[in-house]
Amino acid sequence: MLLMALFLSGHRAAHNVMPRILYALKLQPGDKFGSLEEQACILADAIKRDGGELVALFTEDRAGPLDEYKARGIDAYYLDLTRFRLKTARALTRIIEDHKIDIVHWNMQEPVRNPYLWYITLRNPSVRHQFTDHISRPANDSGAAKGLVQALKSLALRRYEKIVCVSQFIQKSHEPQSANLDVQYHFV
Repeated sequence: MLLMALFLSGHRAAHNVMPRILYALKLQPGDKFGSLEEQACILADAIKRDGGELVALFTEDRAGPLDEYKARGIDAYYLDLTRFRLKTARALTRIIEDHKIDIVHWNMQEPVRNPYLWYITLRNPSVRHQFTDHISRPANDSGAAKGLVQALKSLALRRYEKIVCVSQFIQKSHEPQSANLDVQYHFV
């Protein structure tokens, strides 16, 4: 919940309205109901109370039941975003348009080579994007991202209005390419 609270308070102050968020999670619904799954439900309730909406989108390559979310009154969907398909991209666009989504918040997705990010950007350019990075990697990609590759990565990461890092290590891996970083630590 802390991950989104920082953004939501700033968004509310600037726009005086709660956003409509598509919360894209690379998880398998129904396999478990743990911390991140419960976080989505808590966020959805809080955002709904304040006039916004959080729609859960599970993006893993195998579907699980969405019953836990629907029972809590949360619109939840499953789309396999593990490889690009035009039919899936169109379904994603329909969800965004049907729910009048303002922000897509990506969790545990590929931050740069996400073809659906770019498809949404072309089809719905007013939709904003955020990313929570949960994955540790060597800082600066061990020198692999140089020259043109680093410039392209920097351009791609600028598509996110905010990147939330769950550790300083992850933050440091993004610092050469992105300035819009926040660190929000995991907590129990």
